[in-house]
Amino acid sequence: MIVLGCDQGLANYGFALLDFSDAEHFTVLKSGILHTKPDMPLSVRIWALSEKLDAIIEEYEPELIGCERLFFRSGKESQVFRSGTILLTSMVTGMLFFLAGKHKITILEFAPATVKKSITGDGKAPKAAMKATIEAMCNRGEGTLKNEHEADAIGIAITAAIQAQQEKEK
Repeated sequence: MIVLGCDQGLANYGFALLDFSDAEHFTVLKSGILHTKPDMPLSVRIWALSEKLDAIIEEYEPELIGCERLFFRSGKESQVFRSGTILLTSMVTGMLFFLAGKHKITILEFAPATVKKSITGDGKAPKAAMKATIEAMCNRGEGTLKNEHEADAIGIAITAAIQAQQEKEK
């Protein structure tokens, strides 16, 4: 099963395509970061991401997409910063759902803690632990993933594939 994992972001959009048999047998077909520049108009940034993702979907024909579920944290200081960020990320997430609908692909959303628990066994694992665990799972050396967005996208793809596999077995 080909799975597309997405760590949605406007400036840095992590993506990963896996050929997945099971949690111990998968191949990362392609992974990386899609970038947009902050000086570009918002509509152009979202369009640029959609064009790149659409081309990836057309080339690899994933059967499943996994992405991160967005949420607000409580606390005044986090809301001041996060409220603007969450709005932009929601727009990018909407674009991903549009592409899933266009290509008739099932899409699953996961809270970050669910992905962390699935990958490391600890729902509160720090980003460095996630990245190191995913590098080990992919048989890559430490520091070979570009950043946590790429690592998160791989983790999301693995989590989505495992959940889909468990659903089929029921």
